[in-house]
Amino acid sequence: MTTLVDWNDGDWSRALGEARLRPSDIAETISADEGCYDGEGWLAVVRLTQAAGAGRFALIYASCCYTGWGCNSGGGYEEAGTLADLCRLVMDADQRARLGYDVFGERV
Repeated sequence: MTTLVDWNDGDWSRALGEARLRPSDIAETISADEGCYDGEGWLAVVRLTQAAGAGRFALIYASCCYTGWGCNSGGGYEEAGTLADLCRLVMDADQRARLGYDVFGERV
């Protein structure tokens, strides 16, 4: 898990594109877990800019096949007003575990 994400470069840039977001939509990266080709996908919790989502929290998710980003890639994002709501209402147990949260939005 990391918070150091370069949304303008490499796989994170492609993951953000699959989610239909731009680097300028991200105000803060709160936590992230890098995926791998044909395995677990890229996953991040961010705070959106005022222009993108009025400071709301978002879970970004994206994945691709072993050939990379193209034929079998996909992704998206879901929003919530608070980190606690994002953890409780949006994330599943695996996503919370990968990003280090409990169901109440507290670090574990």
